[in-house]
Amino acid sequence: MKTSLFCILIVLAATSLPASTCVSAQTTVAPSSYSSGPVTEYQKALPDSRDVLRFRRGERYNSPDAVTPEIGEDSQAMSISIRFGDTGTDPSPFGTSDTVVVGSVDSGQAFLSNDKQVIYSEFVVSIQEVIKAPHTPYIAPDQKIDIERRGGVIRLPSGKLITRGSAEQSMPTVGRRYLLFLKYSADTNDYLIETGYELFQGHAYSLDDADQNERSWTPVRRPLHQKSDDEGKFLEEMRARSSQKDGAH
Repeated sequence: MKTSLFCILIVLAATSLPASTCVSAQTTVAPSSYSSGPVTEYQKALPDSRDVLRFRRGERYNSPDAVTPEIGEDSQAMSISIRFGDTGTDPSPFGTSDTVVVGSVDSGQAFLSNDKQVIYSEFVVSIQEVIKAPHTPYIAPDQKIDIERRGGVIRLPSGKLITRGSAEQSMPTVGRRYLLFLKYSADTNDYLIETGYELFQGHAYSLDDADQNERSWTPVRRPLHQKSDDEGKFLEEMRARSSQKDGAH
């Protein structure tokens, strides 16, 4: 019998943090922990119609609900989606990903959608290894690419933090290394995160995994689940699986 699946939102009171721009919102309770994403000042997160690429990226996240108010002082401080039941997420989606890379996150920033109703985060990743090469565009080690994920944290001029995201989907953390499954968007020349694994101190931790109990926790306080205690073997397995997928086509 299939487990039912539904979604709710958790709303929490605002918390105060020291003023800073583009820093991690992660609360460190373990070597690898859930991150709500980079904290970005409101003015820096605003859409820019003069930047064609930024405009296209912001348009992608516009809310389908025209009556939803813009994010501002009256917005809930924290709104995190929580899915219960079996989400059916593929932990290694080679079939649907355009590319799979290992890389380090150099920087990150949150942005508002063009309608100012949705927050999304963008990260610059330095590629160290390409495990699955895309058909287009060509990417190689030492290149930098932009990756995105819905959610993030914006600090309003008053100092109030507005946080959006998913309890099951952690953001990458600036300065850490990851294995990333990515979907390419030609219109915006960037990549959307399908899933990923943080590679830290010889271990691999899943970005997108939370058991039933953890989904009801305050998300910023849960650790990432360890996928492997041997990073080298984990990457070897991923390379082998990628080769098998390529050979099947």
